[in-house]
Amino acid sequence: MEEQLWTTYTMLTEIEANFRSLKTELGLRPVYLKKEGRVTGHLFITLLACHLVRTLRYQLKLQDIHLSGESIRNIMPTQQRMTLTLPTDNDTIIHLRTTSKAETRQKQIYTALNINPDPIGKFKTIVDMKSVVPTETN
Repeated sequence: MEEQLWTTYTMLTEIEANFRSLKTELGLRPVYLKKEGRVTGHLFITLLACHLVRTLRYQLKLQDIHLSGESIRNIMPTQQRMTLTLPTDNDTIIHLRTTSKAETRQKQIYTALNINPDPIGKFKTIVDMKSVVPTETN
């Protein structure tokens, strides 16, 4: 009986945490949209985000990493995908696309989730400006 009571209690605290997450972290607040389709879309995206965060937290918990959704959001955004644009002297532009190095806490999360910290890798694109056709803008 005590074990069932404890399981129910922890389940209720998880549900409460999810609702708190919906209202704060994921921004499901009163949204003043006038069209039903937009309200439905907003609700769908928010609930989808909630499920994704819950799944991430569950997978991390299996690896003994106990983080809130907010903690995950605060840890992850420092790793970014970026493009470096380098003009050259011979009318070409070189675009280098890369991902910043994952920090220690990010690496722990990636490892626990079995995710490559840089799944796309690096790309180099060379654009010859002589062959680019100018377009008119209004």
